[in-house]
Amino acid sequence: MNQNRLKHINSLLLSVAAFSSASSFAVDDIFLMPIEQLMQLNVASATLTDETILSVPSSVAVFSNKDIKRLGLDTLDELLNFVTGVQSTQGERDSRFNKVSFRGRTSGSGGSEVLILLNGQRVNSEYSGSNDYTVPMIPLSFVDKIEVIKGSGSAIYGSNAFLGVINIITKTNLSPSIYLATGNLDSREFSASAGFELDDFTLQATFAIGDDKGDIYLDEMDTFTPNMKMNLSDPKSHKDIIINAGYKNTNLNVFYTNQSSDDFYVQGHISKGYNHTETSALISNLKHKLSWSEDFYSELMLDYRVSKAKLFSQVTPENTFSLFSIPQSNEALKGITPIEERAVGLRFNHFYTVNPNLDLSFGLEYRKSKLLKTESLANYDYFGFLLAGGTPPITYFGGEFNKNTPFVAPSRRDISAGFLQTQYKISDSTELTFGLRYDSYSDIGNNLSPRFSVVSHISETNTVKFNFGEAYRAPQFNELNLLNNPSIESNPNLNPETIVSYDVIWLFNSDEFNFTTTYFKHSIDDAIVTPLQEGRVQLINLSDKQKTSGLEFESTWAAKENLSIKLGATHLFSSPNDQYRESKNTLFGIVNYEQDAWNFNLSINHQSAKETPVEKIDIGLNRRNTSLSNSDSVTTDTKRLASYTIVNTKISYSYTQKLDLFFKAKNLFNEKYRTPSLSNQLNNGVPNRGVEWMFGAEMEF
Repeated sequence: MNQNRLKHINSLLLSVAAFSSASSFAVDDIFLMPIEQLMQLNVASATLTDETILSVPSSVAVFSNKDIKRLGLDTLDELLNFVTGVQSTQGERDSRFNKVSFRGRTSGSGGSEVLILLNGQRVNSEYSGSNDYTVPMIPLSFVDKIEVIKGSGSAIYGSNAFLGVINIITKTNLSPSIYLATGNLDSREFSASAGFELDDFTLQATFAIGDDKGDIYLDEMDTFTPNMKMNLSDPKSHKDIIINAGYKNTNLNVFYTNQSSDDFYVQGHISKGYNHTETSALISNLKHKLSWSEDFYSELMLDYRVSKAKLFSQVTPENTFSLFSIPQSNEALKGITPIEERAVGLRFNHFYTVNPNLDLSFGLEYRKSKLLKTESLANYDYFGFLLAGGTPPITYFGGEFNKNTPFVAPSRRDISAGFLQTQYKISDSTELTFGLRYDSYSDIGNNLSPRFSVVSHISETNTVKFNFGEAYRAPQFNELNLLNNPSIESNPNLNPETIVSYDVIWLFNSDEFNFTTTYFKHSIDDAIVTPLQEGRVQLINLSDKQKTSGLEFESTWAAKENLSIKLGATHLFSSPNDQYRESKNTLFGIVNYEQDAWNFNLSINHQSAKETPVEKIDIGLNRRNTSLSNSDSVTTDTKRLASYTIVNTKISYSYTQKLDLFFKAKNLFNEKYRTPSLSNQLNNGVPNRGVEWMFGAEMEF
């Protein structure tokens, strides 16, 4: 989880203004820097016509390797809190996975409305819609650059690019480097990177490993026995390796990760000593570039991903079956749920400069995903018990775990798609972008996603952008096909949720000062929601529209050559009623100061009050004991959680030209804060880590 390239967030909001990296600030350097065509399917590839920060038809934040290193954060989840309009908070699904929302809206466990790409390849699972069962914790140790696109992206990327797209571009630097660090919580991090070049062949690899024993959370409420308290911790570990190989116009990228966590919440429940999660994933991409002429080239890409996750979780309180289990047992019902998925895809994209004023991009895509396992293991014959209508007895397996309970119906999905994008420069100061994508699903039908943008440079210092887009999110396997789940009822008849989004961006830049103001507005149809119905969550499409609007502001000031200050703020004017877990106001600030061999960085993230769901029990007249009776009713209410402010710092010293020493601390002042839960069983929300500090060294050879 911690990692090598600790970083600074001079977050380059592409549609927002920007901040130059190194030791001095120069706005001109940024605006002359060539960038990737962010609105193409393969975000990491260059185009024949360079886009600039001013002309990108979107609202985008960019973090370079040096930016992230100076900031000193360790995971993508932490970094996202320094993007306007984005909130990332700890939930009770798994200590490795944060709930992420873009512009005040998220559903389920979070993340399914945001498409995550690794070197242009999808990371999101078709089972859950997010990265929770593929790469739940994304370290920054192997990252060269991160691009965060806010707004509808389905016109290029298809499903899950509902509210945004995040592309993680990995390192390809061939120079050897080593990073090592240690700190409190018994944390340890080590990573190494190296490569070589021989004629037309290049090979580069990055390896990272880390773990910690977690923070301690005292007197947390037992989710099965509310009158009991227990102490929790959240230890985590990760191993990652990424290999980049290239020969002439062909490149191979392979990423493998193995991650685990213990003793925290799993799927909303505590079972200290048993709760455990482990995930492994292999993600690979083979890309070949075909150059047809000076103005026309194509890219053929083959994607492959296989992911395996296991969730060890407790399902019932102890003694639930003690009176009618055979043989008799007081043990709780415990399960091991394997979530394994294989996805393959083929993309064939083309880029053509028709003339100096017109660029054309188009492509075809085919991909398919399949769940490899559909049955969970349990220590009781729970499936047989269900088949008998919940009538005793129930067989206890004597401490063994047998495969016997289908948790999801057999699920597979084939998707065919095509996209077209044109970028037309109608004058020296104005450019139009039009995009359209068609997707055909084997299980839920078809979808058409258009987008339109205008970028106008109205003066040397002022740029205005208008973006319109429609996007969609296809229902995932766990929304369509769940089986035998005591708390969630899936719905095989769900429609995709669709969104119409607008944003208007004003960007001002001068030699020393930049700021951007963005107004956004969303309207969502067929929103997939989970209203509580008789104590059980049932997935439905909402008949009424959901609407969200807000304002984002970001500014960067180069006070001196060696001092820079960056501020960002977001205010939500309106949001759907079910989005009470989101802060209405967020604020971040970053100060970076460099003096001789020293670099000082201070970052602050503030999130206003949120609300968390709580279980409310109305006790009936026939209540005689501490268990629920038929006259009791369970409803969901909300509880306000206090606002919080997190302060981080990183101090680094260049001991030699090749050796940097550093100290960093996250949550420097040990703020005690809690974030909203997904379920209504954690009346006080989810605890978060206190202060984390590390010291270490980074060497280049």
